[in-house]
Parts: sequence; structure tokens; C-alpha cells
Amino acid sequence: MLAFVISFFFTTFGNEFSPLRESNGIDEVVKYAFNQVGKGYSQAQCTGRAGECCRLGPNCFDCSGLVYKAYSQIGKKVPSTTSGYPSSGIKTVSLSSVKAGDILYRSGHVGLVGNNGQAVHAANSKKGVVSMSVSDFIKYNNITAAYRP
Repeated sequence: MLAFVISFFFTTFGNEFSPLRESNGIDEVVKYAFNQVGKGYSQAQCTGRAGECCRLGPNCFDCSGLVYKAYSQIGKKVPSTTSGYPSSGIKTVSLSSVKAGDILYRSGHVGLVGNNGQAVHAANSKKGVVSMSVSDFIKYNNITAAYRP
């Protein structure tokens, strides 16, 4: 009941800190990313034409575009390209302690940790957006770091 009252207050009157959004935000990020499974892969820049297939969705994604768009659902900024991660200032976490919402990284590729030991990523032009176990994602993609926005 208290959560409902607080949610109503912040929804009705607003709050620049948005504490409820922060606590529930990772679920939104993960849900968005996993809802893209089965979509295509593209590295093309978006031009705004209806129905186009470009790196930032909504019909196709590249790996960093998928993570970027997932986090944009809650208004959180993460790099829109993989080259931005090492110097992004986002907290680095141990690969052995990743949890839902963490970003798995290696030079040139990223994916997102979901729930129940799963990860999601835009793999390549043949596979598109797929999910797999976190352990397989780390192993087969030679993941070297994890970030927690």
C-alpha cells in the first residue's frame, strides 16, 4: 500500500529524483531488451524513414544500439557505441557478480544481463537479436568486463 501511495504521489506531482523509477527501472530495461529477441541486425545509421532497419531499432539493432535503446526506456544514458564503454565512467563490476541490467563487454561487442541467468544481444546479421545463458555469452564472446549503470 505504501508503494502505491508513493507511486501515486510521484506520478501525480513529479520528482526530479524519481526513486520508484530507479528501483523498478532495471526490470523495464531487461523487458525491453528481451522483447527484441527475433528482430534483425543492422549497423546502418537511422535516417528516420518509416520501416527502416537501422542500428537503433525499432525493427533491427546492433549490439550497442540494443543496450542503448533498452536503457533509454528509463531515461538513463549509456554509450551508443562499444568504443564508449571503457571511458564512460560507468561502474565496473566483476564478471562473477553480474546481475540483471549489467552490461557485458568486450572490445567491439556488448550484451545485457537479464533474469534467470540469461543474456540478450544483437549477435550478427545471420542471427539477429538472440538470448543465451550468461555463462555461454561470456565464454563464446570473450567478454572481458561488465558495467553496472
